[in-house]
Amino acid sequence: MTIKEDIKRVIEQSLDVKEDVQILEPEDEKFGDYATNLAFALAKKEGKSSKEIAEKLRDLLAKKGEIFEKVEVAGNGYLNLFLQKEYLMGKLKEIGENEGNYGRIKKERPEKIQVEFISANPTGPLHLGHGRNAFYGDVLARVLAYAGDDVEREFYVNDARESAQIRELGKTVLGNGTQYQNEYTQEIIQEMQETLKNLSDEGEAGHAVATRILEDIKKLVAKMGIDFDEWFSEQILYQGDAKENLLKDFEQEGETYEKEGALWLKTSAFGDDKDRVLVKRTGDMTYFLADILYHKNKIERGFDKIIDIWGADHQGHEKRMQALMRMLGFKGLLVIPIIQMVRLQTKEGPQKMSKRLGTAVDLEELINKVGKDVVRFMMVSKDISTQMIFDLELAQEKSEKNPVYYLQYALVRCKSILRSAKPEVQSTKDSNNLNLLKEPAEMALIKETLKFPDLIKEIAQNYEVHHLTTYGINLAKELHHFYKIHRVLTDDEKLSQARLDLIVGAKVVLECLFDILGIEKLETM
Repeated sequence: MTIKEDIKRVIEQSLDVKEDVQILEPEDEKFGDYATNLAFALAKKEGKSSKEIAEKLRDLLAKKGEIFEKVEVAGNGYLNLFLQKEYLMGKLKEIGENEGNYGRIKKERPEKIQVEFISANPTGPLHLGHGRNAFYGDVLARVLAYAGDDVEREFYVNDARESAQIRELGKTVLGNGTQYQNEYTQEIIQEMQETLKNLSDEGEAGHAVATRILEDIKKLVAKMGIDFDEWFSEQILYQGDAKENLLKDFEQEGETYEKEGALWLKTSAFGDDKDRVLVKRTGDMTYFLADILYHKNKIERGFDKIIDIWGADHQGHEKRMQALMRMLGFKGLLVIPIIQMVRLQTKEGPQKMSKRLGTAVDLEELINKVGKDVVRFMMVSKDISTQMIFDLELAQEKSEKNPVYYLQYALVRCKSILRSAKPEVQSTKDSNNLNLLKEPAEMALIKETLKFPDLIKEIAQNYEVHHLTTYGINLAKELHHFYKIHRVLTDDEKLSQARLDLIVGAKVVLECLFDILGIEKLETM
């Protein structure tokens, strides 16, 4: 069990409460290791002051010496919880016993979750915005899998010959349009001259070039450290009579109507703010109809939870999608994280375009310049609901100013310490030795390492993966501080063994964190 789960269990068993017990982390250690606002909820229920309730709770919890060293009332009813040292040492011992799997959750009934991300139109290479979507999606999928669920990663390839983007690409290929006319596309067209010379249909020409562009996208995705379980071709959705059958089903349910020559779907009856067009008056299908076919296919594949990671240009589409899933009878959960825009910041100021693409910063160029690990880390370091500036100068730093360097150096330091220890002074995970750890820097590092399992559980519920990078920096900070003021290998063999156990704990957590972030675990720097 995690520390927060242990605390909740003790509180619930001691007080026989049924309210949701919230466990908080105070910003200042003087207010305890953890805190709870339970007294406020109970005060409303019992008609008493929150402070009076808090004092009663304090007296009851103070008797739980196996976990709490002391319990204090703060303000009008907060309970500050200070953990017992022996309890913490027992938890530290568990880290070394779970190397490679610390904090991993095992579920009796894992959820079947699909995470669909990137899904860039194969009309050009991936750019900076795709990178933020890509790394967020990959790290989220890793967290969900670590938290015990059955996770499938999917890239939706918009390659249907009927789609507007593919036909527009075909126009550029055949010389009938200029929308995708740039250096990169011209290179592909030149390379495929022999294949394209016999094609006159815009859809066929666009599909042929899109298929070739997809090869480049797949190579870059592999270079980014991302492994998709499924590259789902949009063309599959139009095989047979799938589209016609879907429209027929909607018509039979009385959920469509014609207006101004177009076919509309009654999404407003299912929570949308207005009805949506399925087929235009020209007879062309809308993007929404393609989304319906795709999500109907997802439902048929039996997912309990579907996570669509979309860019900021899809901000207003969530309501219609939630209405659609209700119309299709989906019993699971649809989650749509929206990724805000990212800009590249250089010494010269914001960089908005790539000469090669003409429109956006080329993601592969950026990875080649600063390295995969740096791009991965920095892309997931900010809340996706806020716009992001990627600082190129900082990314190129080879010093502690660079957060990735700072974090990787922490792991390398742990490994170096463990390599330098003599065999007779290796860590033993002896609880008696661990009790020798008492210095503030030691205790701070212990407490930070022990936060990892709760962090995994929380991110699996709120999808806020940027907390991983914040946690990593905090853990590295505590490790570097401890190393700066304390020798690990001393003349005291038992103290050395205890401190080596602490280093092992930090190393295990850092390695698990690196696996989830997709960052290389270096041996030396």
